[in-house]
Amino acid sequence: KGLNGTDGSLCDSFCATIVSNFKSIRMLSLNELGITTLPNCLRKMKHLRYLDLSENPMERLPDWIVELSNLETLDLSWCERLVELPRDIKKMINLRHLILEECWELSGMPRGIGELNGVRTLNRFVLSESNCLGRGGSAGLAELGTLKELRGDLEIDKLRHVVSESNVGTPLKDKQHLCSLDLTWKEGEDISAVDEEDIIKSMEVLQPHSNLKKLSVWYYGGVRFASWISSLINIVNLELW
Repeated sequence: KGLNGTDGSLCDSFCATIVSNFKSIRMLSLNELGITTLPNCLRKMKHLRYLDLSENPMERLPDWIVELSNLETLDLSWCERLVELPRDIKKMINLRHLILEECWELSGMPRGIGELNGVRTLNRFVLSESNCLGRGGSAGLAELGTLKELRGDLEIDKLRHVVSESNVGTPLKDKQHLCSLDLTWKEGEDISAVDEEDIIKSMEVLQPHSNLKKLSVWYYGGVRFASWISSLINIVNLELW
C-alpha cells in the first residue's frame, strides 16, 4: 500500500521488477497503491489482458496505455480524481470491460469511444459540457448508440435539457442486455429559458429496451415523464430523485 512515496520512485522500482521478471504476465492488479503516475515501464507488458488500477489517486492515464492492444479489462473503479480517459482509447480494439464505477470527476468521454464495438461493460458514460458530438474532442450520445454489446449497469451523467445532436436517434433502445440504467441531468442547470418540448425530448431520446429491470432518474426538470415509461414492463426497481 502507498508504494508511490513522495516521488513515485518506490512504485517505479516495484513495477520495473515485475516487468523484468514476469514478461508474459496476463493479469496485473495495482489496486490502492497510491499511484498518481503510471510507471512508464508497464508499456512493455504487451501480453496484459487484465489491468486493475482501481482506488488510485491519479488524474490521468498516460497516452501509451492504448498501446496495450491485448487488454480486455481496464478497472478504474474508485479512481475518484480521474478527470479524463486516453484520447486515443479507440485503439484498444480488444477492450471488453471498461470499469468506471465512482469516477465522479470524469469530464467527458473521448471521441471515438463508440468504435470499441466489443465493449460489454461501460458502467459510466459522462457527457462533456457541450454535450455535442465532435466539439472539444468529446463523445456524445450518438457514439453511445454504436456500442451495441453493452450489458449490466449503465449510468449516463451530466445530461442537459436540450439535445444538441441532430443524429442522436435512440441510443439505448436496442441494448437488450442492459439491466440497470441511471440517468442524471446536470444538477442546478437553469432551464427557465428552455422550451418545454426540448426538455421532454432530452428524456424521450433515452428510451431503453423493455428488458430493463432498474431505472433511476436524477434532476430531470420536465413537467411530464417520457412516453416510453409504460413500455418498461420488466421494471422491478424505479427511483426518481
